[in-house]
Amino acid sequence: MSAAEQQRAAAAYQAQQRALSSTLVRDLVKLLKMLFTVERAEESWPATQMALAAMVVASRQQSANLAGPYYQRLRTAAGLPGGVVPAEPRELTSDRLSAALDSAGMAVMRQSLRLGATPAQARDRMAVTLSGTATRLALEGGRDVMEATSHDDEGALGWARIGDGDPCSWCAMLISRGAVYESARTAGDSRYGGATYHDHDGCQAVPIFDADSPLLNAADSLYADWKRVTAGTGGDEARKVWRRYWEGRDKPAEV
Repeated sequence: MSAAEQQRAAAAYQAQQRALSSTLVRDLVKLLKMLFTVERAEESWPATQMALAAMVVASRQQSANLAGPYYQRLRTAAGLPGGVVPAEPRELTSDRLSAALDSAGMAVMRQSLRLGATPAQARDRMAVTLSGTATRLALEGGRDVMEATSHDDEGALGWARIGDGDPCSWCAMLISRGAVYESARTAGDSRYGGATYHDHDGCQAVPIFDADSPLLNAADSLYADWKRVTAGTGGDEARKVWRRYWEGRDKPAEV
């Protein structure tokens, strides 16, 4: 597989995961309009939460189903022999899912009302936080498959974080580091000791099987920008300088 083909495969995988997220958000908003009544928020929330949970679980499995074939394409592109059996994503317990939806849903609704928002404004804020939490939990399916599948795969040289085309300053900084991460954990998941995948985050941690992988091209360019922008600074100050630069750009970087 040529470098151009590898880049197209990566772009296609990211596009699939973005489409999944977009569909989930669209359906979530529709469901809120159908089931959730602002005048009877407390009474209508249990049924709404149950339906939302089912949507997240289904989308999470779809995300997982996309990750296995992509993982195999990465190995094949690097010329590694043999195939792999994609692992299943880690279990998303009902307790964790319910707590996450409650925190992003009714907890936000109640807080917004206490702060003086109208019921309609509170519902809109709840929709934003719910969409972020729901997509994070759904995309966790694919991220988990990549991590678990690679656990016994010694072919990977390292891990890199790749963006969705419009990363925040924090994600752009992590992407710029290239394949320095020893695992998917440190490339992007706080559950395993790494940096957090935040709500509305489209990044993925991917294994790198080839030191010349075109997946690292964006990292090389970003790291050059990082060194130029943060020259003479370090630590928290460097991150602040980088954030000001990143948020002040006219156009998002394609990373």
